[in-house]
Amino acid sequence: MSATAGTPSRPYHVPAAGITASVLGSLAAVMAAGSIALGLANRVSLLAALEEYTIPTVLVGITLAAVGTVIAMQRPALPLGWYLSGTALVCLVAPLAAQWARAALVTGAVELPAGAVAAVVAAFAWPVSAVLLFAGLPLVFPQGRPVGRIATAGGVVAVVALVLMSLGSGFSAGPSANLPEIPDPAGVVADWPAALQSAGLLLVLVAMLLAAAALVLRYRRSDPPDRVRIRAFVAAALLLVGSETVLPAMTTALIGSYPDWLDSLAETVFGAGLVLAVGVAVLRHHLHGIDVVVNRGAVYVVMTAVVTTVYVVVVGYSSLALGARGTGPEIVATVLAALCFEPVRRRVQTGMNRLFYGQREDPERLIARLDRRLDGTESVESLLAAVAETARTGLRLPFVAATVVGEDGAEIGVARGSATGPVVPFPVVAGSRLVGSIAVQPRASERGLAERDRRALLDYSAHAAPALWAARMSGELLGARARLLAARENERSRLRRDLHDGLGADLGSQVIMLDAVRRLVREDPARAERLLLEAREHMQAAVTDLRRTLDDLRPAVLDDHGLAAALRALVDRHAEAAMAIELHVDLPIEPPAAVQTAAFRIVSEALSNSVRHSRGGACRIEVSGTATSIRLRVQDDGHGLGSASTPGVGLRSIRERAAELGGSAITGSGEAGGALVTAMLPFGEG
Repeated sequence: MSATAGTPSRPYHVPAAGITASVLGSLAAVMAAGSIALGLANRVSLLAALEEYTIPTVLVGITLAAVGTVIAMQRPALPLGWYLSGTALVCLVAPLAAQWARAALVTGAVELPAGAVAAVVAAFAWPVSAVLLFAGLPLVFPQGRPVGRIATAGGVVAVVALVLMSLGSGFSAGPSANLPEIPDPAGVVADWPAALQSAGLLLVLVAMLLAAAALVLRYRRSDPPDRVRIRAFVAAALLLVGSETVLPAMTTALIGSYPDWLDSLAETVFGAGLVLAVGVAVLRHHLHGIDVVVNRGAVYVVMTAVVTTVYVVVVGYSSLALGARGTGPEIVATVLAALCFEPVRRRVQTGMNRLFYGQREDPERLIARLDRRLDGTESVESLLAAVAETARTGLRLPFVAATVVGEDGAEIGVARGSATGPVVPFPVVAGSRLVGSIAVQPRASERGLAERDRRALLDYSAHAAPALWAARMSGELLGARARLLAARENERSRLRRDLHDGLGADLGSQVIMLDAVRRLVREDPARAERLLLEAREHMQAAVTDLRRTLDDLRPAVLDDHGLAAALRALVDRHAEAAMAIELHVDLPIEPPAAVQTAAFRIVSEALSNSVRHSRGGACRIEVSGTATSIRLRVQDDGHGLGSASTPGVGLRSIRERAAELGGSAITGSGEAGGALVTAMLPFGEG
């Protein structure tokens, strides 16, 4: 939107704007004071002032002037303040002109000129302020001008209605509502003024409907702060509409008539309330609790309309169609209205709650929506997006973020909406594992997250946990698969390099040497024998290299004697190292081959690091197992691994070997110092 209710004023406009706003406010105050003073001089009673709509017009005009002046001074770039100030002046013209004409032409309380002109002005002016307030204000709120095609069309219709009603009132032959003592000096005896008034009134209703449609569109396209302002305006407008429609119907149904003074009093209270609501909505950044007001107001306006309709239909049908008279139809209507009230109220309240708060009262429906959204999602990002978007739209929240935490602590998150304040996190737990979190921002009209929202989100996060856990495991599985493929390719490359550069070269040299022996076997047997001895030594070295390569794939001692013997042989190989190595093995059953290989490699890498880099004098190796897992612990008394140390290839390989089997490995420093490597390798069913 080009201008919002929160648009800051530009400093170089403030002085001129402040002076102009003060002048307009002062002029409105003078006009209101003049109307009251002339009314007192004319000895107008309180009841007459109400029935002539002098009191509501003056009070609403003063309220318009006050609110418009404050907005114009604090938000001079916002046209709404100037619209309210201008409407206030137009509104105050009618009562001032009516009292002026009464003093000059009727009571003679004050000698004033141009009494007939004042009477004509009063007749022409009073419809203008009504159209500007009831049809114009909804069209320009909160910017101060129509925004969008629907609002612009409504503005055109309102202007046409204003002209028609003003002309119809100004040329009506009878007296005006605010000056009933004398006929309109400009009135003509004809039917067209009444027709103009009727057409203008119809166009006012059309303009109000267009204003309502424009407000709905503006609400859907606005950010959360502007939505709160619109809801505040709607709350006051609902009360005003109820005072103009439901209240007359109820009063007429109950007492048989609707007195003018009651209508005037209702317009005073609710008209001024609408203007004050506009001021509060524009000048305050947060309107806590306004949703409750709008919600309850809408419910009771609808319920009042329902009860009134039931009452009028039953009584009217009984009187017209059945000819029933007396209190019988009224008793029947009252009973039917009472019976219908609570069931209808529950349904209306449920609908309003769903409109304002989504499905927080029905978390099962929200969870069902999530299940439908999750069907067909494949990637982690799309699943997180479904979780966040379903919660945001399902609970009418301005911002929701869903996050998954990986095994390595890295986070993947997706947010929907815009966060303009603090958020409330809800942990997502699957079993005893923290999977991720769902963070939400409370609605702009609420100080914090309501307890019912908390309960709904707790149920929602609990239901989303398996999906997020599956997404996390899927991501980890894909990552592990990628690492496994990379490790396999690296291992193949290493084997190819070792076989090509080692065994391949040795065998090639043996072929050349055997060819030389074949040539020398008759000519120089002694030299041929020396070459055969060299060939034998090279062949022995090649066999040793081949065994080393095969041992790197899987130590033969594992196949021949098991993990415990392989570990003892590993310790024996480091017997000449300047470190005392202590081995403790407690295995109730022999683990599977893959687990044995991984355990042997992890212990071998950890021991090699301790011997080469720890600068310690002792190392303790503990291997223990159960029927479903094996646990490894290798600790030395050297300088250890600092928190800032970067893990090398060996430490990374330890973690990767454990992760490939679904286990875990931790490398760091022990409590008493020195390097510490612990690993857990699962197998079998627990």
